[in-house]
Amino acid sequence: MKTSDPQKKTTWQRTSVQNLLRNRQSGHYYGRFTISGKQKWYALETDVLSVAKLRLADKAGEIQRLRGTTSNVEGG
Repeated sequence: MKTSDPQKKTTWQRTSVQNLLRNRQSGHYYGRFTISGKQKWYALETDVLSVAKLRLADKAGEIQRLRGTTSNVEGG
């Protein structure tokens, strides 16, 4: 019987910002969004938290515009 190691580190580190995760090995930040019921990950191409927050906000705005366009097309 195996017991889980409480000191085992996962690949992904959570941040204080929602939808922003950091890869422990590379140190790069990624944005995680749900689009059409599926999870999409976007590389923010930085290892600096302050830059990652700004890029995440830009990407979130882009995704919101995409969601609005999709609903308009579906609505006719």
